[in-house]
Amino acid sequence: MWIAVWLSKMARVAGVLLGVAVGNREKWDKVWEMYLAETDAQEKNKLMASLCAIKDHAVLNRFITLCWDEKNVRGQDYFLAIISIANNPIGQNLVWDYVREKWESYVNRFGLNERYLGRMIPAITKRFNTNLKLEEMKNFFAKYPEAGAGTAARKEALENISGNIKWLQNNKNIVIEWFTKNV
Repeated sequence: MWIAVWLSKMARVAGVLLGVAVGNREKWDKVWEMYLAETDAQEKNKLMASLCAIKDHAVLNRFITLCWDEKNVRGQDYFLAIISIANNPIGQNLVWDYVREKWESYVNRFGLNERYLGRMIPAITKRFNTNLKLEEMKNFFAKYPEAGAGTAARKEALENISGNIKWLQNNKNIVIEWFTKNV
């Protein structure tokens, strides 16, 4: 019996996630209303994950802005939301640009010693792999040198990007060659 209930819940989550991922703003808005009305924290998190899956730049940008308002997303859920949006390949640059633009607001709201704020930078930039992104990050850190709880995380973020760049330089042609032969 419990397996049937569990499978039913998992099917619902998968259906909502897929529906938003391949859907449009209208579908996203329906799930957003479900999210706002939901009272169970676990269900809210599942709906949030679905909301982050959409492939529409404008909707993701709107979601980033909506998340900032605690009437929409509780403060304790904010970083989960932003990191989840950044895990969407379309959302990654949107979140990075938003964070850089609003950094002073982040510091005012959360404080430099907020560990989640400190961990946010490596979490939203973990897939960056270009010299352009590395330079953007270095410039951002130079503009805002005070890192508070994020000092070690900044170093980690720079190392991650540098490692990703090196990996691509060393392996890109090998991967392309393998795909050309095997796919």
